[in-house]
Amino acid sequence: MVTPTRRAPRHELAAPIQLTEPNGTTRPLGALRVYRAKNGIAYNDEDCKLLELFASQAAIVIENADLIQTRVLQSQLENELQNARRVQRQLIPFEPPRLRGYQIATLWYPAKQVSGDYYDFIPLADGRVAFVIADVSGKGLDAAMFMANTRATLRASAVAGDDPAAIVARANQTLAQDSLGGMFVTMFFGILDPLNGAFAYVNAGHNPPLLWRADTRTLETLEIGDRALAITNDFVYRPHRLTLNLRDLLLLYTDGVNEATNAADAQFGMERLENTIRQNASASARQIIRRLDQRVRAFTGAFPQSDDITVVALRRA
Repeated sequence: MVTPTRRAPRHELAAPIQLTEPNGTTRPLGALRVYRAKNGIAYNDEDCKLLELFASQAAIVIENADLIQTRVLQSQLENELQNARRVQRQLIPFEPPRLRGYQIATLWYPAKQVSGDYYDFIPLADGRVAFVIADVSGKGLDAAMFMANTRATLRASAVAGDDPAAIVARANQTLAQDSLGGMFVTMFFGILDPLNGAFAYVNAGHNPPLLWRADTRTLETLEIGDRALAITNDFVYRPHRLTLNLRDLLLLYTDGVNEATNAADAQFGMERLENTIRQNASASARQIIRRLDQRVRAFTGAFPQSDDITVVALRRA
């Protein structure tokens, strides 16, 4: 509504610049005011209508400009996320290493364009191979950046090639100094000697791996674990050891598997995960990964994936 005023030394008109929302309320964007010299002719009704028209058009122009700016920013963010995903995908091994007498299979499904989960295989100078699976707290670009930092830090620490506890402890010292905003990372780090099946490992607050023993046809849970990385820089990690015998299977996973949720707000859970291993115990590592993926997807249906899903299967063939 135009408000005419008569105040010396000039006449004045004012019209609100506003938008009408779908619910009928108005959203003010500003005001349009016009002035006239003191000797000018007074405004009439046509002038008021014309000013109202200008004000309504100005509101549309402002809204369109805001929408365009929002779309530009969204497009820029989308491009940045796509670039980050391409870079991150290059950090994830394209295929697992080939070790004589072993089967290795993997699964990596980010919930968003970038992921806080990762897995890695690090060849050591003495012929052993390090296996890593980790889950950074949080999601999105911050988690992805911290994941990349974790990967680089752990690889640098593993150069020394000593026991897993020392490697993880060194990495933890650096990550604790670099962590911003309370970010941390859970990790399972193990070193396999392919010659004899000896496997030394550290579990830094990660989901307990599952170990299928072929000779007894039993499924074990490696429950023992220590503190996640990047919480405190002086934590002493404990090494643990086991031996992979013929046809044994070690399954590493992140909580995106057992916490996968369906439309009824139910979780996939550990029981379904363990039953999948038992029911497919004689299958290859790749087949087990595929069947686990199928079961999780069948369980969640069309419900959106809420967390990153990462799995590594290691079988002594």
